[in-house]
Amino acid sequence: MVTVTVVSFVTPSLGDAVASRLQNLGYRVAPLPGPDWLQAAGNDRDGVLALILDPRPEQRWEAIRDALVRSSSPRLGIFPGDYPRDRATLDQFKEFLAWPCRARELDLRLQRLLPARPAPAASRLPASLAPHLIGESPVFLAAVRSVERIAHCDAEVLIEGETGTGKEVVARAIHYLGPRKGQPFIPVNCGALPDELVENELFGHQRGAYTDARTDQPGLVEQAEGGTLFLDEVEALSPKGQVALLRFLQNHEYRPLGGQGLRQADVRVICASNASLETLVREGRFRMDLYYRINLLPIELPPLRERGTDVALLAEYFLERCRRQYHQPDFYFHPEALTRLHDHPWPGNVRELENAVHRAFLLAEGPAIHLPRPGEASPPASAECPGFSTAKARAIETFERRYLQALMSRTGGNVTAAARLAGKERRALGKLLKKHGIGTEARRGAPAAGQE
Repeated sequence: MVTVTVVSFVTPSLGDAVASRLQNLGYRVAPLPGPDWLQAAGNDRDGVLALILDPRPEQRWEAIRDALVRSSSPRLGIFPGDYPRDRATLDQFKEFLAWPCRARELDLRLQRLLPARPAPAASRLPASLAPHLIGESPVFLAAVRSVERIAHCDAEVLIEGETGTGKEVVARAIHYLGPRKGQPFIPVNCGALPDELVENELFGHQRGAYTDARTDQPGLVEQAEGGTLFLDEVEALSPKGQVALLRFLQNHEYRPLGGQGLRQADVRVICASNASLETLVREGRFRMDLYYRINLLPIELPPLRERGTDVALLAEYFLERCRRQYHQPDFYFHPEALTRLHDHPWPGNVRELENAVHRAFLLAEGPAIHLPRPGEASPPASAECPGFSTAKARAIETFERRYLQALMSRTGGNVTAAARLAGKERRALGKLLKKHGIGTEARRGAPAAGQE
């Protein structure tokens, strides 16, 4: 693991933000050194010295440049806002960038500073899977390494794993990596199929099949023609539904309700289960013949608590998505939040992590995002606990107010510029400002959000 020594000549909070981003990317961050920063960094050619510098000309560059000349460590210059005009300063850095920046850009600059040391093939996610799946832990790589090969055949697949482990994400990866990627991907939650309507939902019906069947209606199998039918929570199928699915999988033939003849379907079927189907078969709650029919190519996804550093990778991914969605590029995880990420067992797995990051982002009082301690994520059940709609409305109101305050600070109270930055019409933004009692004059001269 590469060590990055971070030295901030601007503010400690900015140093914390950079350190947090580096930790999310998998780098070891050295404690922020004091006055003897150069000695603390040493001449470690395997590490990187990251300096956060003020681009303004009044910064005392001479002492910094003299010290850098004596250092042989690869170094990265990070400048809040614009780059300095002093070319002699920039020449002291092999790589430099403006902050804030995307995690991918920061990682790319650091990789350029390090000697090429490709990771063993067994510890890397194949390039073809990288756009679809996120993870680097050995247990996760072992589970998904066969996905690419599975994608290029038409055999049935069974994906097992706890709720929220990403079974549909893997199913979509199989679909979009294979020859059927240009055809429909139809997800179905078997737990939502009423027992009396299973065959109607799967195979459709023709006009007159029953009293209310006034027109022909295609079933899910026909909608997925040429593509993939993803049956999630297949363990929830009733005995009648299990028989109907088994009969279809025998030769991919089906008859719509009220139809006179059989139809042939060109569909790949992928099933997923939150429970162990093998256990359900032993207990007599799932048909053995159906189990062996759908379990030709099995994939078992590990729970998030067993995936180690993948927690931080996924959290950074969800945080980056929030930054783009809400136009808040300065937000970052507080270092304490990273500790809590690893300490929490995540019983809801990736879905719980995604919701936790999203909620913490919306409720953050500043650019440093904190996460609640385990057990604090939900309010205690009591008579004073607000309903879902009330809690949601409060969270949205809090986010809107803080977002608008930061927006007006950035633009110095200029509503037109703020509307352009937020991607909203000026009139609509003005209504929001009025709603939250945020005036333009009161915000002029206020420090920008996240600065000290």
